[in-house]
Amino acid sequence: MNEFERQVYADMESTDRISIWIIKCMELAEFSCILTDEDIDGIAMVYKTMRKKDDPCKS
Repeated sequence: MNEFERQVYADMESTDRISIWIIKCMELAEFSCILTDEDIDGIAMVYKTMRKKDDPCKS
């Protein structure tokens, strides 16, 4: 997320941010239903790589 997007979200009302978060979670849950074992292995590899980097929420 770039600085502009961070500012847009920061300027929103809490209820708006919560609504967006819920919508994104629902979309991800629906998409997750079609993932294959190969996809899940790839996601795990990416996640492990990302954990080694700085926390993206602390910028």
